[in-house]
Amino acid sequence: MEPDNDLKHDEVFGFETTLPEQTPETSQVKTKGGRPISILLVLGAVVILLLFIAIPQSQSYRANRLQARRHYAHVALKNLAKAQENYYATHGTYARSLENLQIQAVDEVEMTIISATPTSWSAKARQLGTDEVVTYSSENGKMR
Repeated sequence: MEPDNDLKHDEVFGFETTLPEQTPETSQVKTKGGRPISILLVLGAVVILLLFIAIPQSQSYRANRLQARRHYAHVALKNLAKAQENYYATHGTYARSLENLQIQAVDEVEMTIISATPTSWSAKARQLGTDEVVTYSSENGKMR
């Protein structure tokens, strides 16, 4: 239903309110390069999604790598324990240095015999590149 007065919207506000015609070419906002902004937004969303997937995977990889390095130190100490027991069976005492033992070195693991007596021994191992040290004592047979 039309209002009774003859005033049009344009006359009340004093300016023309007609909108330009929309054509398929002008219906999307474009950047200077001619690409629609919607495509750039979708690409940005995909990049963000990939980052949300990649960052936790990277953290998980680092944690697994650190756990593997600790495992190498444990393996090295187990090998040292076997070599010490073989040395004890032959000599009646534990070796005071690694040179006395015929032990195969584990890659990138630094081992040191802390103490050795005729009845017990202790050693430590550290995977190179980490600050964590694993120790073993024959008195209690535990690694820390």
